[in-house]
Amino acid sequence: EMTELTEEKLEQLNVTKGARRKIVASVLKLLERPKMLATIDHELESEDCDVKKVLIELETLVKSPIKIEEEDDIRRRHDSARDSGAEVSEDEEQEGGLEIHCSGRKLTEMILNSLRKACSLILLSQNTDTKNVALLTNVLDLCLSHDCYLPLQKQLLLSWKHKLYSIWGPYPSPHQNIDHKEKPFHLKTPPIAPP
Repeated sequence: EMTELTEEKLEQLNVTKGARRKIVASVLKLLERPKMLATIDHELESEDCDVKKVLIELETLVKSPIKIEEEDDIRRRHDSARDSGAEVSEDEEQEGGLEIHCSGRKLTEMILNSLRKACSLILLSQNTDTKNVALLTNVLDLCLSHDCYLPLQKQLLLSWKHKLYSIWGPYPSPHQNIDHKEKPFHLKTPPIAPP
């Protein structure tokens, strides 16, 4: 219901002009999440990727509400669209390769795909800033605390978190100021004992 709110509907509910604009802007941000994830994916694939910026965007996106629709709700909405003659085919529903309406389940899959790329980038990088490791760990924790992810998806998130911990160990919240995190981390190979 919230994604269908317009300034006119809010005006009828006697919502003030300033509040109407803020509500409509927030709803638009929710609807633009698939586009935002596509941008994040594109940035993660570029060589001059600002990992910190991408992780902050992912954190903001993960903090937004995600509603997982039940199969009955999806079917009912699709049937009512068919009855009204307003049924839209999958081809018509896509705009420039991105869906106009993105189900919660599809959104969680897109988030996981972006997190997979971010995790790979951090794990495979020669010089990784520990702030980025802490940020990614925080985003993974946020996802693990959400009910919208399936158990199998949570296992995947947990495995990424364990990989990060096995290399860098646990870090405090990325929003705390700690001096040792300012220096980039250089992966050191353990000394090889003589035979």
